[in-house]
Amino acid sequence: MKDLHIVYITDRNYEMPTCISILSIKKNCLKSVNWNIHVLSENLTKLGKERILALEEPGFKINIIEVKNDEYRFLAAKCLNKGIHVTQAALYKFDIPNLFRNIDKALYLDGDILVNRDITNIFDIDISNSYLAAVDDMGNEYEENRNFLLATRIGLNSSNYFNSGVMLLNLKKMRNDDIYQKLMKFRIEKKNYFMDQDAFNYILHESRVKIPYNYNFLTSVFEEFEITEINNKFFKDAYEDCELCLKDQFVIHMTGRFKPWKYNIPWVTELFLKYYNQSFYKDDKIYFLSPLKAINDERKEIFKEYNKIYRYWKNDTRKVWKFPFNKIKKGSYIVLYGAGEVGRDLYMQIVESEFCHLNLWVDKDFQNKSEMVSNPEEIKSTEFDYIIIGILRKNIVQNVKNYLKKMEIDESQIVTL
Repeated sequence: MKDLHIVYITDRNYEMPTCISILSIKKNCLKSVNWNIHVLSENLTKLGKERILALEEPGFKINIIEVKNDEYRFLAAKCLNKGIHVTQAALYKFDIPNLFRNIDKALYLDGDILVNRDITNIFDIDISNSYLAAVDDMGNEYEENRNFLLATRIGLNSSNYFNSGVMLLNLKKMRNDDIYQKLMKFRIEKKNYFMDQDAFNYILHESRVKIPYNYNFLTSVFEEFEITEINNKFFKDAYEDCELCLKDQFVIHMTGRFKPWKYNIPWVTELFLKYYNQSFYKDDKIYFLSPLKAINDERKEIFKEYNKIYRYWKNDTRKVWKFPFNKIKKGSYIVLYGAGEVGRDLYMQIVESEFCHLNLWVDKDFQNKSEMVSNPEEIKSTEFDYIIIGILRKNIVQNVKNYLKKMEIDESQIVTL
């Protein structure tokens, strides 16, 4: 019988969903092949290992490999996204070709995936002259609405950006061309918003076979679109409702911060429980949280921050700075640079006056500012008419202007107080 290889990467945070994912393969895939499930593990619990290994049976072999790389902890801290929902363990994807030197082709799957239908045929995709086969990232469709293309923000002149949660990998070609070193070089030296995905796209995008959305359906699209929009954007065949859409997918990727084993998510949690209740975890009761409460709590925090800034602005009698209304056109899209006292005051004037649209608020010390404040690197992937420097000290203003000029931003778009 033919040997097929699947690789997972997990840690103790994802050991349960990874176990459920492996179970979903066992339940849905052909028995006429030998399945070899390889799990790269970092700091799994003893119980987690036992439950994963307990899924093994003839024709369904499971191999757990302990991995550790302290450098990945440092790299993980350099992600530009705030609140990223992927752990540093994802960086072990770079190591797969070298860890499995006797394997020429393998399917990589994230731990937050359900295999909902037989995926044996995915191994028949011809990648002999390519590094991998992968699905276009569905998130690129709704990020575009925010002028935030996943490809262009990392310097790719392309709209083709794939999701690294499902990848059929040509390990032989990757080893021959030393792809590990190229991925690591990008991860260390360039901009990375995701743990591993940006590096894979930048290095391998020209040698990728594109496969249908059904092989990596991101459940987070349900948060962004109605079913009619999902049909129009991703599928030629119309689905009558979200439940039917979900059932028809080969690989379901449970993306986003609301995981169906923590939150009660329409359609997705029910499907997850179908496999959970057949697993060795079935007696471990899940106490679900409400995603609506989480969203409401988040809004309360933003409103609290807004009120704090508002009170500061109303009570401050020392203001000697004003928003530069005379230097920009009404209705313009702007970036506000600076989140100190001056920047916060300008922010309030923008909100109060509704004179222009604030597309982005940045500060070099963004990590110690409000959640509303972002890394200045985000400017490169944001559309705007003007950048307003909300800083008074002349030497700092000049440093910011020099920084913006290095981004090749036209001086006429830079406004100072």
